[in-house]
This record gives sequence, C-alpha cells and structure tokens, in this order.
Amino acid sequence: MEGNKYSMEMTPEEHKEFMLAQKEAIEVAKWLLGEKIGRDPGNEFVIEWIKENAAEFRRDWPAHSAEWRASHNK
Repeated sequence: MEGNKYSMEMTPEEHKEFMLAQKEAIEVAKWLLGEKIGRDPGNEFVIEWIKENAAEFRRDWPAHSAEWRASHNK
C-alpha cells in the first residue's frame, strides 16, 4: 500500500490499539455532545466524526500512541 496516505506500518497488536483508541475518542466526543444537546446524537454523529476527524487522528496517532498505552497500562 505504498503511497496510500491512510496506510501506516502497524503490527496486528498496534492496529488493535489504534482502533480501540479511535473508538474511545469517538465515544468521548459523542458523550460530550450528548451532554451539551441533552440527547444521544446517534450514529450520524459517529459517521460525521469519522469524516471530519479520522484522518487527523490517524496522522497524529504515532505521536500519541505511547501516551495512550501508558494511560491504559499497556
């Protein structure tokens, strides 16, 4: 997948951690918005988060992965 702006070299364990961290980021953002608007923003929010934030999350993951692992005792 050389040249693919979305590809990263990850082991299966690193990919699992990345996906879990991204899921947690989505859940936190969804909860915060839900508190603000007084209701569950639903699956539409998740889709919008992915469209608007996934590329940046993926780009920044290498810089934040050690901190995430430390906070999750990995």
